[in-house]
Amino acid sequence: MAANIQKGTKEAIAYRYGSPSTASVSAQVPAATTTPFPASSTYGSAVTWQVGGPYIADYGDYSSNQGQYAFVPDDAGKYVGIGTIEWLAQRNNTFSYAPQNSWTLPDPNVRMATVGTTEYYGAGVPAAMGRCYGTTCAQAVIAFGNGTLGVWGSNTTPTRITAKLDAGKVPTAVTVTNGGEFALITVWDTTDPNTPKGQVAVVALAGSKYHMDWAADYPGLHNEGTYSFMKVLGYVDLPADMTAPTDISAATGVMYESYHRLYPPTGGGSCSSNFVTQNSMPLNVEANRQTFMAGGCNYGSYAHGGVAVVTSKSEGKAAFINLKPLFDYYESMYFTSASNFAQTSNLGQAASQWPYPFSAVQSQMPTVIKTVDLGKRPTAVKVPLWTTQRALIATEDGTLQFYGLANYLTNAAGATPADIALKGSMAIGKNPTALAYSKHDPAGGDPTIDSLIVVSRGESKIQWVNFSADRNSGTIRRTLQDSRLKDPVWAEDNDSHGTDSYVLTVADYAGRQVANYRYGPVVFWSNPNGACAPPSGCGMSGQFEFGGSYSVPGGVYQVTGANVP
Repeated sequence: MAANIQKGTKEAIAYRYGSPSTASVSAQVPAATTTPFPASSTYGSAVTWQVGGPYIADYGDYSSNQGQYAFVPDDAGKYVGIGTIEWLAQRNNTFSYAPQNSWTLPDPNVRMATVGTTEYYGAGVPAAMGRCYGTTCAQAVIAFGNGTLGVWGSNTTPTRITAKLDAGKVPTAVTVTNGGEFALITVWDTTDPNTPKGQVAVVALAGSKYHMDWAADYPGLHNEGTYSFMKVLGYVDLPADMTAPTDISAATGVMYESYHRLYPPTGGGSCSSNFVTQNSMPLNVEANRQTFMAGGCNYGSYAHGGVAVVTSKSEGKAAFINLKPLFDYYESMYFTSASNFAQTSNLGQAASQWPYPFSAVQSQMPTVIKTVDLGKRPTAVKVPLWTTQRALIATEDGTLQFYGLANYLTNAAGATPADIALKGSMAIGKNPTALAYSKHDPAGGDPTIDSLIVVSRGESKIQWVNFSADRNSGTIRRTLQDSRLKDPVWAEDNDSHGTDSYVLTVADYAGRQVANYRYGPVVFWSNPNGACAPPSGCGMSGQFEFGGSYSVPGGVYQVTGANVP
């Protein structure tokens, strides 16, 4: 199977995502009315809008989301298996949410990477993608079948950096910590066929000095997800009975506001009450750096630990990994002595350069807390970003398991392996292939800690789960089924920026498409004097509305996107 994963074959997809539904869906969600922009507009008539209107020449508070899709190409001699499209946009008194080619990416060879026109040619089909969810998170981290690591984002995030896993390491899943500090990649170590190993590759990431980001490269510190540097630090061995990991999720417990609200020093150990962002707090100014030290006013603005959960489908197990040693070490280098901080300026890929690999400083390596025999085949895992001290594991039979994380996520003292235990479960759709963060809820509340989105390939449906008060179970809040969706395997809830939008983007493998659905009103909060005015905005006739789909020359198995900074 490792060879199939490296080549991105249909057999690899079947292994990872299991069997599709055999039942047909007859119900059809109402469709939005699609209108082309004027040919004379910035976008041209090939670009469309679905909500609001009429079109006016004033852009207004323009905002858009773009995202990547990974697919198994019909013609591997032509396509690499990665592309970027616009997911939604608010502009000119209109709202677009049909997935479509962006007017900002006129080169078709960039929109859908073609062989010979991308630096990732020869790397194989993407094995997996992942991005952070606690900051701007503009780029996805991509692991290709041959071990090449890369990044891909929107028109405003053009950086292209690469790294390479060691020979014999086959990547299967990618997650990125909340603030874009590290990418964690599950791998099958096939170096010795007689003794295969499961591992987690740890990759340090640094931002690109763009859009509020730091004024220098600081691998391992939170950033805005437009990456300028990456380095493979090493590998965490999983227990001997977990040789074939298939999914991973991680969280640090740090919220978006904490990352972006930094308080400048005013002297005498005090700080201003007016917050700024990273670009206004260069760490080579010692007074700034000291505010991040223990007891300083910015000490709570970065991660001090976290948890990663790895699952193995074929082996029916989950491993819980403590990230605190890693974050503690980076804190000691950036925010203790001046001599330690000085070492972080010697950036490079050598073992003697920052950031130092595990082989040079073993104490930083994350540790396996505990392995759990699930008794079932896990198909997806998700660790909520903050507050909720739970890990959610979905199993093939249609069960969502709730595991306690105790203080491992909050980094408070006193956590023990015994605290990681099954707290409860609930029924969901069969063969749930993806769990997605819920970013919005039309009913209010904080969906990032109160709910989750489940994609059930086995029943061709998508469910919104609301957690119980004790977060040991939940209830199904809404269910999306549509005859247009042939084979949903992955989904991502869209970011909002100045506009409430409630749009879900779905990867439809057998349907060979990316599809968008609206599940709430569109409200133009930052453009209040035209269409979709607050507070009610533009509603829908039913619970869902189909915005449109984007056809892909192959089976789409993953999507990930963000607001364009």
